[in-house]
Amino acid sequence: MTLEEVIKSKGIKKKFIAEQLGLTPKGFRFKLQGRTEFLPSEIEQITKILGLSKSEMIHIFFPNL
Repeated sequence: MTLEEVIKSKGIKKKFIAEQLGLTPKGFRFKLQGRTEFLPSEIEQITKILGLSKSEMIHIFFPNL
């Protein structure tokens, strides 16, 4: 599952996550599209917001590991 799919399945607005990360909606969209990378602190915050397990976080953010 992609990060966007998880966000949608949890019923959380992307705008809310962007605000929690201190990003504009456009900046968050760029990260979702892979145009810019997520910072480790952002990954940690998103993991908490979405209630992801460690294995889910790794699968979403580091799929090639």
